[in-house]
Amino acid sequence: MKIILFVISFLFVASASGASFDCRIAGTSIEKLICEDMALSRMDDELSLNYKKALNSLGDNYKENFIKEQRSWLKFSRNLCDDASCLRHAYEVRNKQIAACNSGCSDTVEDYASNGERHNLVIFRDANERNHSFNLDLKSRKLGQVLGCEALVDIAVGTAHGNNSFGGLCKVRTASETKYMMVCNDDLIGHFQMVKASRDTSIHELADFTIKYCFGG
Repeated sequence: MKIILFVISFLFVASASGASFDCRIAGTSIEKLICEDMALSRMDDELSLNYKKALNSLGDNYKENFIKEQRSWLKFSRNLCDDASCLRHAYEVRNKQIAACNSGCSDTVEDYASNGERHNLVIFRDANERNHSFNLDLKSRKLGQVLGCEALVDIAVGTAHGNNSFGGLCKVRTASETKYMMVCNDDLIGHFQMVKASRDTSIHELADFTIKYCFGG
């Protein structure tokens, strides 16, 4: 009788978990974390449904980038998590991004004031577009490696062939630990800076950091 009850209980949990995949064959540590947490399972299913709905609503000119963006999020954000709290944060952020797609997905452009000066602030949907450039700077300075970024901004000059300054909130692996850092560099001059941060660092804090250390001549 106990064995029967255990089997029934297992099947109920597996079917009620709500994840977008079959928890009975969960293979990766991420999938197992999702299946062990009912709230995360529901978030995973919700995101999967929202992603498919958004993808179907997009024109052909947006679909390729949207698919690339989702793959980037899976590889460089969600799959870098090692606990349920990190996963919940990743899903919350991504679901908001997907919800912002209504027949078109594009980066956000904001007129941003910092220290009395106005700037064109571009907030990227794909936070990992700059990973390769950041890692070239880190490698040359022997500072570690960017594993993935959760936010990416561009302080755009707004003129043709002008210098753009990029800032990322990234998870960086150094010789001693893995931690969140704000990293910035530019295209033309060679600015670079990296400082310790937290996962809760805001977009405007990241923009201010980028303007302070990597913007201008």
